[in-house]
Amino acid sequence: MGGFIETMPAMFFGGSSAITFLHYDIDLPHLFHTHFGGRKHIILFDNKWKKRLYCLPNTTYALEDYDVANPDFEKFPALMGVEGYEVFLEHGDTLFMPTGMWHWMRYIDGSFSLTLRAWDQSISRKMAGVWSLFMHGAVDSVLKVIFKGSYAKWREKLAFKIAEKELKKGKPRN
Repeated sequence: MGGFIETMPAMFFGGSSAITFLHYDIDLPHLFHTHFGGRKHIILFDNKWKKRLYCLPNTTYALEDYDVANPDFEKFPALMGVEGYEVFLEHGDTLFMPTGMWHWMRYIDGSFSLTLRAWDQSISRKMAGVWSLFMHGAVDSVLKVIFKGSYAKWREKLAFKIAEKELKKGKPRN
């Protein structure tokens, strides 16, 4: 890693049962997520599963229609066989998430967390982070403004199409 982005720590607060939708961080940093207070339930997926997670095109997040902790495999068949990691954090626990790691979080108890971000040492990974900020931030925002609801519907349909196509291929390659 090329060092912490010390000017950009982030604090997250959540009440009991609050949920953070499934996503990965847009600028592709490594994350050190330290939890304080109660408990937090986290489910993680390697980026290799991106297409099977019903990722919305031009974004860094998945459809919000499914319960990550208890998915409906009939409605979302591409999720079947996707391998993830399940973690429960308690006061003082720190979780390291490498760049591109998908994460979903549910506060079991009202509490808060602090995330420190760190750049990858690789120039190519830094460039990928900048590209992601541009593509998934600026371009997606412009398309939302121009095409509004039709763009949202198109993204959802395409997310299903990509996930089902990927399911037919089988396990992703590293």
